[in-house]
Amino acid sequence: MSDYTDKLPLIPREGHLSLLGYDTETSMRSGAINGVSAEIDGMLERYEKEYGTINAVLTGGDAPFFESRMKNKIFADTNFLFKGLYAILEHNIN
Repeated sequence: MSDYTDKLPLIPREGHLSLLGYDTETSMRSGAINGVSAEIDGMLERYEKEYGTINAVLTGGDAPFFESRMKNKIFADTNFLFKGLYAILEHNIN
């Protein structure tokens, strides 16, 4: 959020996290973290409503950070992409 603005600070994800912020930093942290968490949970609920029980995989470097904030059960693997690429490589070699 701070990349293209002069006045917004670069905020760490660690720190006090409340539903409502009380200053710029806590408001930005709350909006970003709670917003992304709610978005993921909301999409998972929509998929489950449409398709029944699903297995969700949360990937990327921030996966463990967000996994603990999800109300839905999500499998988090920070190396999912690399494991998949390795499996493709192994398949093509053999």
